Amino acid sequence: MRMMSERIYLNNDWKFAEQFEASMTEAAYDDSTMQNVRLPHTCKETPLHYFDEHCYQMISGYRRVIEAEKAWEGKKILLTIDGAAHDSEVFLNGEKVGEHHCGYTAFTMDISGALRYGEKNILAVKVDSREDLNIPPFGYVIDYMTYGGIYRDVYLISTGPVYITDPNEANTVAGGGVFFRTESLDPFTRKGKVGVKVQVANQTDKEQKVRVQAVMTDPKGVDPAGETVPLVIPPRSTGEVDIPLVLSNVKPWSPDNPDLYTL
Repeated sequence: MRMMSERIYLNNDWKFAEQFEASMTEAAYDDSTMQNVRLPHTCKETPLHYFDEHCYQMISGYRRVIEAEKAWEGKKILLTIDGAAHDSEVFLNGEKVGEHHCGYTAFTMDISGALRYGEKNILAVKVDSREDLNIPPFGYVIDYMTYGGIYRDVYLISTGPVYITDPNEANTVAGGGVFFRTESLDPFTRKGKVGVKVQVANQTDKEQKVRVQAVMTDPKGVDPAGETVPLVIPPRSTGEVDIPLVLSNVKPWSPDNPDLYTL
């Protein structure tokens, strides 16, 4: 089984207001007075000289229309917000679908069951940019401004019912999605061993037999190391495979030789 996924960016066509209202989550809300913005966005533009740091601390609201294609029905649809400072609640068609309590990490929500396929959907995000001792990096002494707003990409991932999980959605320590580790490097033979752990989800009602393949190539795109591992996943569950790869003539990264490998 070959699993194909698509990433759909939602950075354009947002509406923004400095004051969030609960009714913003509803389709009937009149957003004509909201500001037209594009992501990345800051909730408050500040002058170059001195200003009161409280001016960007507010509970603001973002709103956008998502036209869900009828062809998406039956697929897995994940919504990812790469960064929203600092406390966020996400609503789709008036229903709360997720929340996140850190402005510097991404978060992902499964919205497959909340989307109305073949129709227009209302996505709304409540963003609290006030300082909160319970939310990183607040709680101690910081020496920089923290600003606010949705300041990184927002996108959808559309994939089949059997798919490599998203690490944020999986919410697993040292796992979920693709987890890479370096195991050893012999300085004399320059032979290296790495491990690739992959988590695959099966959202169907049947057992699924899949093959997971990992291929790693050197900076010139030659001398690939590849392995394929079979995996059987029970219905409505996840499975993991650990794929060992052995590389020859390893070129460690350094500032003088910033070569990158491709996995």
